[in-house]
Amino acid sequence: MSINRLLHTFRIQYGAVNKGLFLQSRMFSNALPMSVQLQPQLLHLSPLVRQLFSYNSCLRQFITCFCTKPSTSNFENKTSPDLKKETPDLNLSHVDNQGRVQMVDVGAKAESNRLAVATAIVYLGAKAFHLLKENKISKGNVLTVAQLAGIMASKQTPNLIPLCHNIHITHAEVNLELNEDKFAVNITGSVNSVGRTGVEMESLTAVTVAALTVYDMCKAVSRDIVISDIKLLKKLGGKSDDHVAT
Repeated sequence: MSINRLLHTFRIQYGAVNKGLFLQSRMFSNALPMSVQLQPQLLHLSPLVRQLFSYNSCLRQFITCFCTKPSTSNFENKTSPDLKKETPDLNLSHVDNQGRVQMVDVGAKAESNRLAVATAIVYLGAKAFHLLKENKISKGNVLTVAQLAGIMASKQTPNLIPLCHNIHITHAEVNLELNEDKFAVNITGSVNSVGRTGVEMESLTAVTVAALTVYDMCKAVSRDIVISDIKLLKKLGGKSDDHVAT
């Protein structure tokens, strides 16, 4: 029986809400006996509805949620105390105390040497891989163009990511290596700077755009190319702890 029909049957045969039937959630607990005050009312229910009370806790919870007359007290959107204890403090720096986005003020930070290294993998498939390896892709030298695209992209990161800072990059490097076992291109990008904030986004942007460039130049050969495993490998410098991916 559908939910709508079940609710319709319940309303017609008993008029739970209008007649003041309160199905307290505590009455459905497996650990507690059913309230004596509720038993006489259950005798007036149809066999179908009475049978519902013997089902598992999920169905009992359904009845509690959809067949309970609201109490006269005001409802408040409160978080369970237990849930609050289990939820860690995230301290998102790009969100203010009122939940609005903000650009982080790094003016008070000390300058330090920064380094970030990121990687990406482009799975080409056998046909596209061999054409790329032999430099027979019609658009030109894929590896060289993708390398330049990645370096250029690292310098455009604040124009692409809204809350990134303009960073004085001292060095950017993108390397592409062929993986013949997987018919793939492994891309590594590293970015250096001396400043008040890190260059993780710059290195990630570099490898992502380099991967997209490989895709663009090879897509005429295959539509099954997959860009995967874009991730940060290493971050050095700054107030926070250094990070090296495991």
